[in-house]
Amino acid sequence: MRDGRAARKLALVLWRRYVAIGDSTTEGLDDPDGAGGYRGWADRFALALARAQGGLAYTAGLPSYDDSWSRPLPAAIPRPRHEVVRAELAWTRRHLLPWLARHLHGRSSGDDRVAKRPVPLPVELPPA
Repeated sequence: MRDGRAARKLALVLWRRYVAIGDSTTEGLDDPDGAGGYRGWADRFALALARAQGGLAYTAGLPSYDDSWSRPLPAAIPRPRHEVVRAELAWTRRHLLPWLARHLHGRSSGDDRVAKRPVPLPVELPPA
């Protein structure tokens, strides 16, 4: 948690458990933890909840899980200011400016797109 506001929001609801179903992003295959490993958003969320409330029951039920999610994350590796600014400008150029242009002209990102299946068809399940 970067500030107290997020921790207060997490503490508003009593979380006893949650289930994270996902893919490689959930598992953290694109989230380096700074120690040569990876930590997914589900583990980060569990840690944030445990810090905000204490005593969160986190059980994945899979043999590969251990209590590594409860250990504090290492300090973030500081990035030079010019890299941070360059990354923010790239994100702005790639995502924010096109979004602003579309919305200023009253368009949506889905305009002029054709549905993959414009006519609904019945779903046929294979025999069991």
